[in-house]
Amino acid sequence: MNMCMNAKAYEHTRYFTEECGQRIAGTEAVLKASDYIINYFKGKGIPTEIHEFQVPVCEVEHSVLKAKTDGEWSELEHTPALFSKETPVGGMTLP
Repeated sequence: MNMCMNAKAYEHTRYFTEECGQRIAGTEAVLKASDYIINYFKGKGIPTEIHEFQVPVCEVEHSVLKAKTDGEWSELEHTPALFSKETPVGGMTLP
């Protein structure tokens, strides 16, 4: 790969990471990234089609997981299960 291609590849990567950031489905960042790709292809004369579709968007902003051991509650480190349903009020009990 020549230096010009390396520089272009770096610029694309830089744009997606620094200008768009995390690209979660349905967010403005992913739309910005897709516009960039479409414009790049059009600028190169590559035929493009845009298809509209709906995507599920996760709205988990905060998640707490606690366990009760010997009568004491302690918070556990965890990764939220994206797109899961909300726990019922009062929590749930598992063996």
